[in-house]
Amino acid sequence: MWSKLISSSYLSQFFGLDLEDWMTANTRNMVVVLSEIVDWGVLFAVICWYLWKSRNKAIFQQDNLNSDKILGKVESLAINICNTTRIEGLNSTIRSVHVK
Repeated sequence: MWSKLISSSYLSQFFGLDLEDWMTANTRNMVVVLSEIVDWGVLFAVICWYLWKSRNKAIFQQDNLNSDKILGKVESLAINICNTTRIEGLNSTIRSVHVK
C-alpha cells in the first residue's frame, strides 16, 4: 500500500522511524508523497484506519480486498473529508471528523 504512494527515494526514510515518530511525522505532513490530491495527514490517517478495518474484515469475515480497491476507497474518503473541511471553513491544522 505505502509503496504505491511514497516515492521510492523516500521509502527508507518513511519506514526508518520508530512508531511514535512515524505517526507524528506523517500526521504533520512531513513526508513527500506522489499523490498531491489531498492533505497527506488526512490521507495517512484514513489509510491507517482503512488498513485496520480491512484486516479485521479479512480475519473475522474472510473478506479480502486487494490494495488497489483499498486505495481507491481511501482516496475517495480522504478527498471527501478534505472537501468537507474546506467547505465548512475549518482551520487546516485543526480537524474533527466523525466516522461511523
